[in-house]
Amino acid sequence: MATKGRNAVSLIKKLAEDDPAFEQYHQEAHVNVTVAQMIYDARKEAGLTQSELAKMVGTTQSVISQLEDADYEGHSMTMLQRIAVVLHKKVEVRLVPAPMRQSLRFSSYKNVYSSTTSTNPFLTGLVRI
Repeated sequence: MATKGRNAVSLIKKLAEDDPAFEQYHQEAHVNVTVAQMIYDARKEAGLTQSELAKMVGTTQSVISQLEDADYEGHSMTMLQRIAVVLHKKVEVRLVPAPMRQSLRFSSYKNVYSSTTSTNPFLTGLVRI
């Protein structure tokens, strides 16, 4: 008998295969979670509180809190770079080849992406701090 987790993963994969908009949303959400987690991990590794990091980069604790929130969609390269500099890190962004099924449906993605309100610049990139 399959577990509930496996059923959920199967359902998500099926939805993504059938709906380019859902697949795009899933990819964007994954990037947002990844970026938020990287900021959190880098800050914790440096032994800093949100307030301490905020002071170092010239912002407020609430901004750092937002950046570390997996639901936040406003990550900017400028702020990521400022955080990286004070944490003695560098920001790397890579565009990597999409899996074949995504490449074949590029026109669908382009149309879906242009019709959304998302401004996430990391949709197809991998960001590391």
